[in-house]
Amino acid sequence: MSNKILVVEDDALSQFVIVEMCKELGFECLTADDGAEALDLIAQNATDIKLVLMDIHMPKVSGLDATGAIRSTSEDPPKNLPVIATTADSNWHDLQRCHEHGFQFHDASHEWAILNQHKVVRNYNASMPDNHA
Repeated sequence: MSNKILVVEDDALSQFVIVEMCKELGFECLTADDGAEALDLIAQNATDIKLVLMDIHMPKVSGLDATGAIRSTSEDPPKNLPVIATTADSNWHDLQRCHEHGFQFHDASHEWAILNQHKVVRNYNASMPDNHA
């Protein structure tokens, strides 16, 4: 079973930190700098990617538009691929708003990013059938 996470983040330092955290948890990471790259990677690796950590505000194609494109496809995967919104924008700290836009969860970046994302990814990893002891 694949253990890949797609990290979609336009800030190089944030992307690096998230990838390193995911690697510590045993995940292999693919990275994209914007939603357009993310959609290309998902199209090429739909059955291998198990989770997407998606920034909302990015150039070219935003995380909102990329998540909308994922949800609107008829193919599954990626239609039901878990997507977690990562953002420092306090307007997106409302779980209902995130769900309305196709995200399974949101994570308030920066202040608590490392701790929250580590916890979210660790909990997701523990919920995977192949990871139960």
